[in-house]
Amino acid sequence: MFCLAAAALPPLALALPCGELYADGFADYSANSGAWLHSHARGEDPTEAWGHQAQNQGSMQNDLKVLKDMGGFGSPEAAELLVDIATNMVLSCWAMGGRFWAASLKQGGDSHISGSATLCAPESCAQREVETEVVPFWFSKIMKGAQLASAAVQELGHWADLALDFLLIGVDGCGTTALRRGLARHRLINFTTFSIHGVDEDFFLHEMGRNTLPFTWQVQRFAQRREESLGGLIGLYQAVIWKEDVLLYILEKVPDVKLIATVCDPVDRFERLVDFAGRAGLSFEEALEQELKAADDFGQLLKWQAAFQDRLFFVERDALSAPETYDDLAAFLGLPGFRAQRFWRYNARGRREPKICNRTLLAQLKERFDFSYEVALHCLGSKASGRLQQRLSRCDQPVRESTSQRDCFKSRCDF
Repeated sequence: MFCLAAAALPPLALALPCGELYADGFADYSANSGAWLHSHARGEDPTEAWGHQAQNQGSMQNDLKVLKDMGGFGSPEAAELLVDIATNMVLSCWAMGGRFWAASLKQGGDSHISGSATLCAPESCAQREVETEVVPFWFSKIMKGAQLASAAVQELGHWADLALDFLLIGVDGCGTTALRRGLARHRLINFTTFSIHGVDEDFFLHEMGRNTLPFTWQVQRFAQRREESLGGLIGLYQAVIWKEDVLLYILEKVPDVKLIATVCDPVDRFERLVDFAGRAGLSFEEALEQELKAADDFGQLLKWQAAFQDRLFFVERDALSAPETYDDLAAFLGLPGFRAQRFWRYNARGRREPKICNRTLLAQLKERFDFSYEVALHCLGSKASGRLQQRLSRCDQPVRESTSQRDCFKSRCDF
């Protein structure tokens, strides 16, 4: 568990049954309860699930007032606030000798309302005791006038306890699959694949990032992966982490974690998205319109760079076949160099003549993605290739994979 030590309890207190111990210390335990479990980063309204607790628990009333002043749920600032509230509250609970729990509630009577709550309970209370003794007592005090039919609880941990050494956070469409598989060739690098066995990307953080805290069983799963690694590093790969503000706030809570991000020519990346949309059945004009509406820029990377500074390593896609790139990455991670002499490309599409290469359209796209070019050059610094510095897309200067006759989706490219 996190490094804060729990306060020592008097010997008599340790002998008390869970329910009595909680009732005697209710004021203190209640003061360290009431964090919002969900970050609501997508703007969903939590008041139906949390309404009664928010209406009756003073700390959550204050949170709602602050969030209203910030424009409500869904903003990056609101998500950051909710993560901070939860991570601070679990530490306060532990400091007073408690454990922090998430409860799913089903109310009785005619209402049949379901809801959620988070609460601090004595450390000696087992899960079943929290469900049958602590939650009913808390419910009678906080949810006045309502009836509790049942409760199920899960213990919560802290992001700082994740046994995670580094993450490959993106950028999607800029060679992340090749980088993930290249890094995996190092004997001391191990990747998690908790979400779907046998798939490169791990969606664990992307899914759990909607919560302000992880469950203890999830923290324990990372710890088990650490034991299985026999001294190696644990990395997690998900190519769209870089887009999520709330994941930035969460990963800031993980001590000493390092991040790796790929960047590439933004027009080439955009052309790839248009091509994929075309392969799904859209005409070129339809695909172009769709992707222009949805297009993101690399500006989000500046937030990550500001937050992690020298713990974030940027690498350009065009450098992913060079052995020295991987030796630089190994040094960044504190590991000896790679023994491999060749690193392969993945997900290349072979020879093509994109309609985007129309001179007028290409000039318009370079202007549209001007800021992304500037961000990519800023992040890479002296490592940026001459091609990227001159903004030479593959329309201007074809690269080796563009001259091959073959596609190699999710497989190793032989070129």
